[in-house]
Amino acid sequence: MHDTDYYIPAAALVTAFLLRTPGLIRNWRLSMVRSANLLILLGAAGFAFGAPPTISFMNRVTGVVNFSAPLVYVILCGYNLACLVLIENWLGGDDERTRRRIRRWRVVYITAISLVIVCFAVGDAPDERLVDFDTYYANTPWIYGVIVTYLLAHMVASTAITIMCWRGVSQVRSWTRVGLWVLVAGFILNLAYGVAKLTAVAARWANEDLDRLSTSAAPPIVAAGGVIVTIGFLIPLLGPKVEEQVRAAADHFRMRPLWQLVRPTGSGAPGVLKAPLWSSPAERLTFRVSATQDRILRLHPFFDDQARRVAYDQGQEAGLPERQAAARGIAAMLSAAADRCAAGGEVPAPTATARTARDEYLAAEATHTDLLLDVAAQLRDTLALRTVGMADTRQESLS
Repeated sequence: MHDTDYYIPAAALVTAFLLRTPGLIRNWRLSMVRSANLLILLGAAGFAFGAPPTISFMNRVTGVVNFSAPLVYVILCGYNLACLVLIENWLGGDDERTRRRIRRWRVVYITAISLVIVCFAVGDAPDERLVDFDTYYANTPWIYGVIVTYLLAHMVASTAITIMCWRGVSQVRSWTRVGLWVLVAGFILNLAYGVAKLTAVAARWANEDLDRLSTSAAPPIVAAGGVIVTIGFLIPLLGPKVEEQVRAAADHFRMRPLWQLVRPTGSGAPGVLKAPLWSSPAERLTFRVSATQDRILRLHPFFDDQARRVAYDQGQEAGLPERQAAARGIAAMLSAAADRCAAGGEVPAPTATARTARDEYLAAEATHTDLLLDVAAQLRDTLALRTVGMADTRQESLS
């Protein structure tokens, strides 16, 4: 990785943190919410403070050579603790056993952080190292304690979380299951980072040179792992919201045939309130449904219950479920009403059959959820059949 490449995953994680800030403010009391936001922030801090330009800056500002080394290692230990706490709360639930395990993890990682600080304070690291601190000081008294402590703490957390997520996959479904699989991949990469670093350090102990594992291979591995882990934690939280918006966008498109049938046309037609340009798909769907329902009720003087009943009976004879048969009847009624309205002239006074048709429509809408989508589907199928029939007619005339 180049010196500035560290800032790319840092920026991605900061963006994720900012997106989650409103949820953090609303649900600050929830341990899972705090842990999720903390691990994202610590991950971003790890990459930002681990970048060579930042390392040089921090060393110069503090006046302590290699001050950034223990700083980054403490951040990494805190990140691992936040991940463990979140996974324990996520999979273990809110019970005494889970709280007891979390307390143990806290003791372990507070101890690791203390060892990193103490070993660095007692040891001597006089030469500034921006990218190869681990291997350069692998044989230095006390300083190797800093290195081994943070690597073991990182590998223990990665291994434990991978096992917990692997076991939890069979217990959950939907977006949570997807998130756990992504977490497994992310923490395997984090474990690979620790293995690469520790292998390079052990090679120094054996008077061998495998520094490239630490300086070239490990950084991109942990960068990918950090981003993937964050995505894994966010998937169960954001996945349902994304799915809702995608479904809303699809329903908005599916309603188009019905809206095109009933929407007002012509210079004298009443205006329709439109959703703002920045509206979400769900908001656009709400606007379209409301406008469609309003326009349908405006058409009710043109309703003909006979047209609805004939199409409804045909649907039942064809073996359609009650919901689809009702939608077919309403689609036929609306098509006829739209044609009569488009013919012009004064709006007629509602007749008895028109009022009956309106009541049947309102009853069907109250009984069947998303009835308008079924009506739109019936209109789309009818339009397709008409198109095929017109094509056949043209072919016969040509022959």
